[in-house]
Amino acid sequence: IPTYRMVLFLMIIGGVVPTVSY
Repeated sequence: IPTYRMVLFLMIIGGVVPTVSY
């Protein structure tokens, strides 16, 4: 299981969602 990909994905989502929602 490539956990680093999941962590990177979550970091990208966590960084993109706030900028898009606001």
